[in-house]
Amino acid sequence: MTQTNAPAVPLPASRKSYPSVPTPEDIYEPVWFLDEAFYPDEADSRLTPRGLHWNKFHAVGTYTHARLRNPILEHELSAANIAALETQGSKWTDRDYEIYVAPGTSGPVKVTLLFCVGTELRRFGLRSLFQSAGRVLIRVPGIEAGWSGKPITVAWGIGVDEDTIDALLAKAGLAGAAWHVDVMAAYSTGYRGINGTILNAKAKSSLDLSKVSTVVYYDCLYRADAPSPGHNTQRALEHIDAATQQKVKVGIYECTPGGTPTGAGGVTKVPQVWLQSQFGARYKHINLKPQHKEIQALVAARFLEAADFDGYLRNKAGTLVDRFRVPRDEHIARLVDNLPPRWTMASTDPPIVAGTTPLATWAKANAADITALHQPRKRKVPGGGNVFNDLDFINDAFINRFNLAGWKTDMGERVHDSFIPEFGHELLRGFP
Repeated sequence: MTQTNAPAVPLPASRKSYPSVPTPEDIYEPVWFLDEAFYPDEADSRLTPRGLHWNKFHAVGTYTHARLRNPILEHELSAANIAALETQGSKWTDRDYEIYVAPGTSGPVKVTLLFCVGTELRRFGLRSLFQSAGRVLIRVPGIEAGWSGKPITVAWGIGVDEDTIDALLAKAGLAGAAWHVDVMAAYSTGYRGINGTILNAKAKSSLDLSKVSTVVYYDCLYRADAPSPGHNTQRALEHIDAATQQKVKVGIYECTPGGTPTGAGGVTKVPQVWLQSQFGARYKHINLKPQHKEIQALVAARFLEAADFDGYLRNKAGTLVDRFRVPRDEHIARLVDNLPPRWTMASTDPPIVAGTTPLATWAKANAADITALHQPRKRKVPGGGNVFNDLDFINDAFINRFNLAGWKTDMGERVHDSFIPEFGHELLRGFP
């Protein structure tokens, strides 16, 4: 049977125009004039001009950004490629970096570097993790192959050196403060940036890596054969292990086939045998692929929770989630009702962080509703067309329609894009 969602109710005047779905360039190089909360736990009571909640951490601590020259261009690209970039001025040689500093921070400062795509600090709701004075978060952008407008067609890494971090700390009011890099984490195309930064530091002594306690690859464990001589992930890990005198701990999150591809026998591009041999007890492999359906259900429910909080499709009869409180849709409402707070879910059992709930435990308690979410079921979506299970219905009719995640994609890519907002508390501040 074909089911249709309830008729859309006009939003308040300030939200009759739904947020548009940006182009990839808009998402990867963000627009800064609105700082909206993507998750209720980061929401202020004030509303933006679009009628959505400001992020409360916009005014708590210091949140700023700076456009700086990429210090690892010479490591990543040939002289001819760099010359091609420079014909467009600073458009591709300089990139936007973000920094967040919690209230009360002076120095010395521990720095977490997140090498990623572009807007993750805000879209992933990461500022709530960094409320302890003395630790700052720096978001480093990335470059993908195939982006429109690029003067060359390859991807390359965006990195940091000491001058980059000094400039960002100064912009955030911490000029002259003592600091060291404590955590280096890569997500998605950020693997290029973390590898390039480590290998550039090796070649030029441009960044002290000796105090790095933790390195994390979030669903981006590629062999990384460009630039030459290749095998850049393994070479970077070997160097940082030596630079820390075999003290650094390494975490690998394997989440999607595209993010962490495997070859024959399920062997990751940087083999687990090598990682375990190199780091021993200092290595943690978190394989989330077997729990793909469970994560999809968690992510879908989390975005419905956010839409409900922001008042989408609310009417006199109730909220968005109330619309699902009918027998045929009750499983959807229950999944939202049974969500744990963000930063309390564990990716593993036993948990990495004490006191958090393993994903497997939550999934077992909600197994029937998760199964129902994936069952074949034809439904119409706004604007025409059909989807064939409730998971895709939530993604198309709500997450994509209202741009709840900041960009439009399918549920496979959505998992890659949305697991850090659930599990980032485990290692982004270092191993507990």
